[in-house]
Amino acid sequence: MGGWTNNEIVKWFGDYARVIFKLFGDRVKYFITINEPHQVCELGYGEDILAPVLNIHGIADYLCTRNILLGHAKAYHIYNEEFRVKQQGKIFITINAEWFEPKTKDDEKAARDARQFTWGVYAHPIFSKTGNFPPEMIKRIADKSAAQGFLRSRLPELSSTEVKFVQGTSDFFGLNHYSTHIVYRDESLSKTNPVPSFGDDLDIIAYQLPEWKIGRSNFTKYVPWGFRALFNSISHQYGNPPILVTENGFATHGGINDEDRVTYYRGYLNALLDAIGDGVDIRGYTAWSLMDNFEWTKGYTERFGLYEVDFNDPNRTRTPRKSAYVLKEIIRTRSIDPNYEPDMNQPLTIDSGY
Repeated sequence: MGGWTNNEIVKWFGDYARVIFKLFGDRVKYFITINEPHQVCELGYGEDILAPVLNIHGIADYLCTRNILLGHAKAYHIYNEEFRVKQQGKIFITINAEWFEPKTKDDEKAARDARQFTWGVYAHPIFSKTGNFPPEMIKRIADKSAAQGFLRSRLPELSSTEVKFVQGTSDFFGLNHYSTHIVYRDESLSKTNPVPSFGDDLDIIAYQLPEWKIGRSNFTKYVPWGFRALFNSISHQYGNPPILVTENGFATHGGINDEDRVTYYRGYLNALLDAIGDGVDIRGYTAWSLMDNFEWTKGYTERFGLYEVDFNDPNRTRTPRKSAYVLKEIIRTRSIDPNYEPDMNQPLTIDSGY
């Protein structure tokens, strides 16, 4: 196995980061070390959905997780010790986190486990007071591994030195969020996940309610209250770290009058404002995305852009959607007007001062 399953990559990633800081640190003041580590490790190493399609489930994904944490920390310490004083920038990791809501009160542990397995596995080692992987995750995977005949847990240990090395290595909690899931456990149901695997270790059933769907897209469901719940959970668990939302958006199948995306942004930005009112330290928000782009296995079928890209045109013409006008007005007025209707016959301009 190679890539993030090779322990040597921690050093290699540090060498790479040092080159990046040297070349760009005089101009770039915000560095994200790793974007969406769960997607990288689970979908690329534990499954065959993303590169490098290793599909060694329940083993390679956990090796990847350990080394990504150490690689991130290595880059952070290099920046902190060699470049921060001169360059005066910030460096952090971005974690993709969905909200998992229990189906009933009896399913709270299932929901908590889902949060810890998918994003707590990266957040807890960095942002918690104790460091290391989440305790319930350590125990659950160790118990499963023993029952499966493994001599040690498939989740690699972090030494006490490594725990301290990783802890506190992020200037912000970088957050990518799109939607929410209802979760529960039912031991009476037949198991469908491979053994061993991340899915078998977590062993939950997750679903989304039909009424959460807006528009034709099946990619993203509209659940703004889950955004607020996620903010508060991060704040309460990790001592209210400063949060930067680095991705949040809605996919459509194209078209300029993207009313569903407008609804999504207004709802999720209102939820963000509610979380600020709750006392959560939210420092910034970035919409995903500026323009339509290649969405991995979805190709160009899922469109996230504020600007529509004509992929049949050799010039790849960009045209602002309604959501671009609406977000500009939100930025300009610093308020969310549910009744605002833009004049889309007017060119979309960048106004000075905003």
